[in-house]
Amino acid sequence: MQFSLVEQRTRMGWLNNKPIYQKTVQLSLGNANVQVSTFISNEIEHIVKYEGMIHQNLEGKTGYGFPMPYIGDAGGGVTSALSYSCNILFDYTTNSVLVRPFTNRPGYVAFVTVWYTKKDSEI
Repeated sequence: MQFSLVEQRTRMGWLNNKPIYQKTVQLSLGNANVQVSTFISNEIEHIVKYEGMIHQNLEGKTGYGFPMPYIGDAGGGVTSALSYSCNILFDYTTNSVLVRPFTNRPGYVAFVTVWYTKKDSEI
């Protein structure tokens, strides 16, 4: 499997035998509760799967990296865990991936890969 910022048709098929496409997007994160988004495609029928990774200081390779969706460390209790969480959502009305950190994440970059079927793709 090759990851790319450009849409690709995978070798996988969905339940209705429609081909599955994938695209990876990159988003720069900022302050707490500020949602960032990026457009995927006008042709999306169903989201099959998505996953992501957040990196701090991508250029210098220092700091932390963690998967998304991310639920913070519950060692400080549920409130602490939620405040460090970062969610991935998909908005079908805008065909966009949304990433919302619940704590300040300036200097962090999120990569999200989305797998989906298209409305008019061949079966």
